[in-house]
Amino acid sequence: MVFRPHAQPSTKKTLYIIGRYALSFMISAAPFFLLMPTTPITNEIFFLLWALTIFIIVISCGSKPGVAASIFSGGLYYGLFIATNPLLYASIMAGFGCVMAWLYELHDQQVRDVFSREEYFRTLADRSIHPIVLKDEQGSVQYASNSIVNVLKYRSSELVGKRIDAYIHPDDQATHKKFYQTVVKRPGEQMFIEIRMVQKDGTVRWLRNDTMNMLHDEETSAIIASFQDITEQKKHDEERLEIIKSEKSARNVAERAVRARDEFLSIASHELKTPLTTILLQLQATLRRIMTQSLVRFSGEKLAKSLTIAEQQSHRLETLIKDLLNISLISTGRIEMNKEPTDIVLLVGDLVERMQEQAKKAGCTLRVTGLTSLRANCDPVRIEQCVVNLVTNACKYGQGKPITLTISENDTYAIVAVSDQGNGISADQHETIFEPFKRGEHTDGIKGLGVRLFIARQIARGHGGDIALESIPGTGSTFTVSMVK
Repeated sequence: MVFRPHAQPSTKKTLYIIGRYALSFMISAAPFFLLMPTTPITNEIFFLLWALTIFIIVISCGSKPGVAASIFSGGLYYGLFIATNPLLYASIMAGFGCVMAWLYELHDQQVRDVFSREEYFRTLADRSIHPIVLKDEQGSVQYASNSIVNVLKYRSSELVGKRIDAYIHPDDQATHKKFYQTVVKRPGEQMFIEIRMVQKDGTVRWLRNDTMNMLHDEETSAIIASFQDITEQKKHDEERLEIIKSEKSARNVAERAVRARDEFLSIASHELKTPLTTILLQLQATLRRIMTQSLVRFSGEKLAKSLTIAEQQSHRLETLIKDLLNISLISTGRIEMNKEPTDIVLLVGDLVERMQEQAKKAGCTLRVTGLTSLRANCDPVRIEQCVVNLVTNACKYGQGKPITLTISENDTYAIVAVSDQGNGISADQHETIFEPFKRGEHTDGIKGLGVRLFIARQIARGHGGDIALESIPGTGSTFTVSMVK
């Protein structure tokens, strides 16, 4: 590679060169003024003095002024002692010698300036932070600054003559090839690409490759590229992206939580208001009858009916409040499982007996099948709550058809399955219905917060198990509770 700066000698240098040549001509003419060669002895002394003069010129002014002075003094000798016009020959020879020597001097000075400038630019390139590479149209390296070793761990001599894409990561070679083809088509345009390159020891580093096509420039005739290691910058960018992604995810979670809270408040206020309004109306009506009617006309039957309605709504209000409390405990991780050895068959039998009236009102019947004895280490209150929630759900959506509770076990789990014969649940709803405040299809006219299945699943998971759902639309659903024995 050759840098070709335009090196021109300065005026000061030119005057210095002219002065040296003028001095050398004056010194070379000295023997003619000191001694004229008229006899053989003086002739020998003259030539000896002449030779000594030329030697002094070479020593003091340089070889090129010495050559010019020799030509000048030779022409002067020829004109004085051989030809008839000494001044003409002397001037011709002096001019010829001066021009030839000066041209040679200027050429030599230009060569020194060029090499000096080239060495200067090489030093800058070798010491630059970002290494410089010159490539031909095919991508072969023509020159690489020594600082390339800081980036690729290869010495510049190991890269010259080889294609740069040999050191690009395989996954980025197609991208770089397309980029390089674009560079070749756009002379004089600065472009860059970020690629991975493989160092000599196999380490992969991210580099920014700035490139400019200077193939059209006669002085350069190459594609200039510089490389900057941006591996740490890439790591920081990835970390920032992860932070932004995490923040976005956290923001989405927070927004969902806010929406869930608003939805919860809306549902809860509606569900709590309904029984509370009923209780209030019944009490107001009863109080009004007591205040406005005489004891003779007062009906104890109507009073009992009003109080019964108020009692039922009070129980419903109590259930809703308990559900909300359980949601709060689960959300804050404060729900406790007080486990003890429990007969699951006996527990399920008792709650089925208590729920027969509720099932009868829904037009359903409850039946228990399976094992006649099964013991497990569990929280009986929470397991009963879990099964009650499933049975209540089956009564709501069972369409007045029989509900079956099946008790079984395997090597690890005690299992209670609650099966109904309702409309069933579509596959895309199998997970949704276990989310808080989410309800499945066919819920029109059926009241509820949509939290009981969520509570039931959390209780099952608190016992090392889970709730699985099997359902085919139109044929019913089976919720299977498993708990570690």
